[in-house]
Amino acid sequence: MKKHRLHLTNYQNQCKFNEHVFDCIDTEEKAYWLGFIFADGYISSHTPNKKKTYRFELSLAIKDKDHLDKFNIFMGYLGNNVKCDSYRCR
Repeated sequence: MKKHRLHLTNYQNQCKFNEHVFDCIDTEEKAYWLGFIFADGYISSHTPNKKKTYRFELSLAIKDKDHLDKFNIFMGYLGNNVKCDSYRCR
């Protein structure tokens, strides 16, 4: 395909959010969300098939689901990754 100059896009490896949003904390909004992450977020590690992976998660009460949606907008994430169970949203 490259030989015929066709553009290839690997959507699996395409970034799904703005991974550079915190490169420079130059606005009040960025400082707020960074503090929010430190207060309510966590990172876990998992090693399936000898390949270490990391997972970032925020967990809030169900009544705060809209706040997680606002965080997605801030991060530039267009999908719907907020999941709720009987007592929390993550």
